[in-house]
Amino acid sequence: MAGDYDASTRTAKRTATAGVIGWGLAMVVLWSVGAGVAFGDPEIRLSLSQYQRAQLVTTELGVNPATILVNVAVMGGGTYAWSARAECDWLTIDPNSGTSSGNFNLVHIGADVSKVQPGGHVCNLVYECEEAINNPVVVPVYLYYRYDADGVLSVPGEYPTIQAAADTARNGDVILVADGVHASEGNRDVVLRTATTLRSQSGPSRCIIECQGDEETTHQAFICQVGAGSQEYAIEGFTIRNAFSISGGAITCLASGPSIRNCIFVNNYGLNGAAIKGGGACAGVEVPIQITNCTFYGNYSEAGASVVNMEGHGYDAAMLRNCIMKGNSEPQLRTWPVAKCGIPTIDVRYSVLQSDWWMGENNRLVADCEPLFADEGAGDFHLKSQAGRWLSDEGRWTTDEATSPCVDAGDPGSPVGREPFPNGGRVNMGAYGGTAEASKSYFGGPPCETIVAGDINGDCRVDFADFCILVQQWCVDNTP
Repeated sequence: MAGDYDASTRTAKRTATAGVIGWGLAMVVLWSVGAGVAFGDPEIRLSLSQYQRAQLVTTELGVNPATILVNVAVMGGGTYAWSARAECDWLTIDPNSGTSSGNFNLVHIGADVSKVQPGGHVCNLVYECEEAINNPVVVPVYLYYRYDADGVLSVPGEYPTIQAAADTARNGDVILVADGVHASEGNRDVVLRTATTLRSQSGPSRCIIECQGDEETTHQAFICQVGAGSQEYAIEGFTIRNAFSISGGAITCLASGPSIRNCIFVNNYGLNGAAIKGGGACAGVEVPIQITNCTFYGNYSEAGASVVNMEGHGYDAAMLRNCIMKGNSEPQLRTWPVAKCGIPTIDVRYSVLQSDWWMGENNRLVADCEPLFADEGAGDFHLKSQAGRWLSDEGRWTTDEATSPCVDAGDPGSPVGREPFPNGGRVNMGAYGGTAEASKSYFGGPPCETIVAGDINGDCRVDFADFCILVQQWCVDNTP
């Protein structure tokens, strides 16, 4: 069937040998059907070198990939007519018919990219011969079409969905997702297979993955399958809500250790982990899942943990820094060994965890307090501040009658990032910590009208507190 990339079509109905043909930044994958019948029986055969690879690089929009050559023959002791057709409008076949007395006919297979959008596509190529005992032979052809030259794949500007961009992304690329509520197919249940940074355009208040999952139609946000040994990759700046999954969470990490930063998880359900599920059956992934400046609210799990559920090897680990966990079902954090693989670990530091269940080791400065969200019922998880809180809908600052204890309470070793002044010289907890929407630090009075050189924390004075911040960050180099 023609359409977008579908992993279920990978399995050919007959004995198959994998062959891969690269089209520069567009790629076609073919499967050739092998023999296995008695001599004299008419049979369609395709000739394609095993694991053959060829690549021509193109980054130009509208430029068709080079054609590939496939030999087709009908074996069986006679002369037989054959034909070929495509179950889509973008696959080209030349010639599309012929006769064979056991001899091979050379066929050019190509693609017309003017009929597709950038991303991953699959189309069945059907070879037919009425007399052949294996008639028809169906060959799935995969097209990966990309034209960006800067390593940034824009959704939906260049690629219609997140999955379309992910299917063509290479290690080190950035997938930039525009503001809005993303609820369509291809923007949920997204499978990530390369070490790619998946980033929202303007942060979690404006970029929402609406999974729309329920008991009848289960949906997740992201399934990470990058694998062990891969370079660092990240998921940054999304609100993920209403996922419903039996086997995983809103984000499921299968033998994979991404960095998950500045994300909000709301109203997600999972039988074995609601928000984030990690690990793998003795996967041994030595790169931990690093969860930094995330907010978890109203997530529910029946058998697993509502926030982080780790199953697998003793190497498997999750590290939470500067996070806020409130209003989730218990237990919120859980580790579970698989077979004799050892016990995975969850390390929580500089975070708010409203729980009487979690007594994990190596956890310090974990508070159980009221974080003072702006309006959690309305989905506004900015922290209240007497010095200034950002109103995303109105694009302006406002002040509150109280200041959240999570302001200036993150890991002192974490970068302050883009937090506006005054920022206390220390990152906030929660999804907006380290961003331009972080709530401002309050020192008992209005913010300084004049910024004094050397006043690192923004309290209108240059004193020992500023010196301590300077010493703590001395020689830190975050040059990209």
